[in-house]
Amino acid sequence: MSLKVASRTLTAEAIIRTIEIQPTKIHRKGEQLSRRNPASAKREENIVLFQSTVEDTAEFAEHVRWLVKLLSAKQAALDTLKKTCDITVFCGLFSDNGQGGFTLSSDSMAALHSLGIDVVFDFYA
Repeated sequence: MSLKVASRTLTAEAIIRTIEIQPTKIHRKGEQLSRRNPASAKREENIVLFQSTVEDTAEFAEHVRWLVKLLSAKQAALDTLKKTCDITVFCGLFSDNGQGGFTLSSDSMAALHSLGIDVVFDFYA
């Protein structure tokens, strides 16, 4: 799970100053999408990522608790960033055999709802 903050107008540094959390990764507007392909398209926005420190194999609820703890004192900063940024929680779900699923508990949904941030689930089989 990662928190993604993206903006066409704010720099990555401005996003970090506002939220006051050190990011895991930064992508800057104008950088090539692929470092291996010099002909690749360029990024159209600045992206700041905050990756969960919880084990990848942990239950989804553990990642939600990490996110809520990370952002619990940051609601004012989130509200400010939401004016000029697209803020989402990204969850990659992987399967070796094309099967699988997860449970999104009512507690996890309520915690995510309290943050006012959309969640993107991306499935890989």
